[in-house]
Amino acid sequence: MITTKSCQFAIRALIYLALNSDGKPIQISRLHKDLNVGAAYLTKILQPLTQHEILVSYKGTNGGVQLNRPADKISLYEIVHIIDGDALFDECALGIPTCSIETPCAFHFKWADIRDEIKFAFHDTTIADLAASGGQV
Repeated sequence: MITTKSCQFAIRALIYLALNSDGKPIQISRLHKDLNVGAAYLTKILQPLTQHEILVSYKGTNGGVQLNRPADKISLYEIVHIIDGDALFDECALGIPTCSIETPCAFHFKWADIRDEIKFAFHDTTIADLAASGGQV
């Protein structure tokens, strides 16, 4: 995959919440078991999503997390931006810091088109789209 493991787990968690939400928060203990990821790691992954108001978190015995807005209003681009940053969408594939349209590297023009298609696909795909696809989480 072209995103980090943390980003992949964040996306999977959001899909899970979109599929399993009945208006009540889902406990981290349930979420980490069903996604097969450590609770502490999952909590760390979800913190920036809460800070950016993608999720809302509740403490206490009936606590947990839930989506803060409709799943069709959360794009994959937004999640990647929060968890991984914009490197996937903006940086040179070869890691050359001076690579740009004005001073392209040898791979620039091939990568730029692919990168733009990836960026569009991530902007154009929502958590609701993925939840509706019926695929695995």
